[in-house]
Amino acid sequence: MLHSLISRLRPATLRGRLILSVAVVHAVMMSVFIVDLTGRQREALLAHRERTAGALTQALATASATWLAANDLAGMQELVDNQRSFPECRFAILADADGLVLAHTDRARVGQVLADIPGQSQARAISSSQELVDAIAPVRLGNRHVGWARVGLGQQTTERQLGDILAGGAVYAAIAILVGSILAWMMGSRITRRLYAVQGTINKIKAGDGAARSHLSGDDEAAVLAREFNAMLDRLAERDAALHRSEAGYRTLFDDLPVAVWEVDLSAVRGAYDRPGSGGGLAGAARIAGLITLLRANRLGAEIFCASDATQLSGGLPRLLGDDALPGFVRMLDALLAEGFRRVGSELPMHNLQGGSLTMDISAVVVPGHEATLGRVLMSFQDISQRRIQERELECHRQHLEEMVEQRTAALRASYAEAERMLSILSAILIGVDGEGRIIRFNSAAERISGRTAAAMIGVIFAESHLLKDAAAVSRQLEVAMAERTTREIRDQPCRRSDGTEAFLDLSIIPTAAVDGSGRGGVILVGFDVTTRREEEARRTQNQNLESIGQLAAGVAHEINTPIQFIGDNLQFLRNAFTDLEQVMRAAQSLADGSGTAPDLSTALSNADAGFLVHEVPRAIDQSQHGVDQVAHIVRALKDFAHPGATSRQAVDVNECLRTTIEVARNEYRYIANLSIDLAQDIPLISAVPSELNQTFLNLLVNAAHAIQAKLENGGGVGRIKGTIAISSRCSEGMIEIRIRDNGCGIAPEHRQRLFTPFFTTKPVGMGTGQGLSLCHAFIVKHHGGTIDCESEPGVGSVFIIRVPLLLLPAAGGGSPQASQPRRDDA
Repeated sequence: MLHSLISRLRPATLRGRLILSVAVVHAVMMSVFIVDLTGRQREALLAHRERTAGALTQALATASATWLAANDLAGMQELVDNQRSFPECRFAILADADGLVLAHTDRARVGQVLADIPGQSQARAISSSQELVDAIAPVRLGNRHVGWARVGLGQQTTERQLGDILAGGAVYAAIAILVGSILAWMMGSRITRRLYAVQGTINKIKAGDGAARSHLSGDDEAAVLAREFNAMLDRLAERDAALHRSEAGYRTLFDDLPVAVWEVDLSAVRGAYDRPGSGGGLAGAARIAGLITLLRANRLGAEIFCASDATQLSGGLPRLLGDDALPGFVRMLDALLAEGFRRVGSELPMHNLQGGSLTMDISAVVVPGHEATLGRVLMSFQDISQRRIQERELECHRQHLEEMVEQRTAALRASYAEAERMLSILSAILIGVDGEGRIIRFNSAAERISGRTAAAMIGVIFAESHLLKDAAAVSRQLEVAMAERTTREIRDQPCRRSDGTEAFLDLSIIPTAAVDGSGRGGVILVGFDVTTRREEEARRTQNQNLESIGQLAAGVAHEINTPIQFIGDNLQFLRNAFTDLEQVMRAAQSLADGSGTAPDLSTALSNADAGFLVHEVPRAIDQSQHGVDQVAHIVRALKDFAHPGATSRQAVDVNECLRTTIEVARNEYRYIANLSIDLAQDIPLISAVPSELNQTFLNLLVNAAHAIQAKLENGGGVGRIKGTIAISSRCSEGMIEIRIRDNGCGIAPEHRQRLFTPFFTTKPVGMGTGQGLSLCHAFIVKHHGGTIDCESEPGVGSVFIIRVPLLLLPAAGGGSPQASQPRRDDA
């Protein structure tokens, strides 16, 4: 309340505030001065009164010493009564040494005892106040204390003197306040006179005189303010002219746009949405469409609806839309409000003013600055009627092609089924060889495979028959089987079919006895065409790879998406920056050829915010380069992991295979497990198939992540804690040992014996195929001559131990093999 009262009493003008401030300052200073002066005078007068009372008391004590010693009560009373003649004497007392009152100006108190006599026999003031000064002094006769003398003096004279001083100080204070206010009024008038001149210019500007300026000379604050105000008015005038030019250019651009554009007012529509009970259905949609006000339309925006100008389109939007399109149009308006005023679009059927049907692609966006009221919205229309007709024709062609493809596919399926049936009834290859190595039997299956007749092959030496790709090696096995009379097995023996294609056979060499019981017996070669099996194994391996890649695709896409997003944002920023800098370059070119001015260049630099661009464009380029490097790193790791050509043995860095797999599978474990990597630096390059090692490491790493996830889900820890996956490598006893350890759910003892069995899985249906560990076993044990073992404890975790032999690498130029050398990562 006090603050509001002060605010109402405070003058509105600077001059009044200055006068009031000076008056208040003088009043406060003079009040402090008067109060301090009065206090000092009161203390001085009180001290003087105390001294007077002490002197009067001492004089009474000296005069009454003999009377007290003689105990002359009459004489003492006479002395006390004589003290009444002293101005403002309130009382006078004579008492003996024990405080018994012997004489008092008030005789009724004679015989009373003084209770407040000092403990020591010395003169002192018992009390001193604005009303009374009470002093006491000892009465001595020689060195003997015979009594007390006490006098009390009033302070009326002192208070009267202080009142006179206070009244004089108040007069002086009033005079000082008046003089200070007059001086403040003179100073304020001089100061504000020039400010009122600036205010006059402001009033002229308000009245519409845009050329008005302040003309104050000098270097004081008012003159500086006037000059800055004039400069501001000049800049505003320049900007106003630039805005007028920009608006004219915008209008020209708007009218000449190659797209049909309307500028509409949706504020009434927004109001209808804000009011309850705005209505629904077709009638409500028509009412909402009727609330749209067409502000203007460009040339094409009128022509596309067969109108000569925008006035013919005003109020006709419900008629142009029709009953079928009204609900869709209202849904587009709903999206415009719901999507935070971002650009929305819809494809709607419409009509032109002549009744023709159109299919329009409509988009709408709020003009910046009108988000709150929807006062201005740009709507663009694109006639896609012809395109829809073409799309329908293409759809008909597509359906016809699909029918043809389905028919052809059915025929191919039938043909494939027939071929499968024929292959299923094929018998095994049977070739008999006698003790001399000559072919004595050649069945129809062999004829079909080799393309040779039995008549042509009977009697031919097997080693010279060229039936198999490595017939000489098979012949040596025949000799061993004949000599040792033991069955020999040869797997995946390549041979050439009659059509020139290569097939693979599993051969069993079975010794037979001589027919006549004499001489050396022969052998029978029983062969099975395992080409299909090998193809199925390769296909199964490829499917497993594709399945793994498919599982990792989402993670890789997520890893790539983040840098791609900010690269795109930076490119958009650089595009906008170039557009701004293009305006600066044009202004500079205009200045160079004399058609522009320096202010135009300055304005272009200011509009482009050149300092900001100089600082931010290099940062945007650096960020984009960093993002490209991230994407390249991920793509390179994925390419190394899934390289299709790495199907034969080559020099392989096991540590690099592990790093590639970790990079590719990062999204599989990053949210549920922390990864610990301990790779030995003395791991040499080995001869291996990199894709098979990559697939093995990937299967084990994904299984470890799934085991940890299962444990966390059972314990309710997903999202709060993480598990741990540890990967290590080292050389041990001519082998490279890789360990992949996890602290997941572990493997039950009854399942460990079947871990590497094809199609065995402990995962739920749909979560695993049962091929991953069986392929790992085939890759490591069968293809690389290594071992793969598992140690596990339920609830604690598992560790898979892979050992791959340090195979020799082929020497350069086809020479003798050479030992692999350790690879240094820092080389």
